[in-house]
Amino acid sequence: MTEDWNKSWMVNVYKGKGDTLVCGSYIGIKLLEYVLKILERVIDARVRWIVKVDDMQFGFMAGKG
Repeated sequence: MTEDWNKSWMVNVYKGKGDTLVCGSYIGIKLLEYVLKILERVIDARVRWIVKVDDMQFGFMAGKG
């Protein structure tokens, strides 16, 4: 990971209920976590497109069951 990815912005998002002036009415999210989740899904989709898993594959497979 690059040095820039060790830093993250914390953003407070209003929950949609309660007084907007009370700190407890907000939830903090880190933007980097969501960027990494999107990147993970893109890489996962590309790997799954290249690597084909046979129906006889045993073990955990996401989306099956």
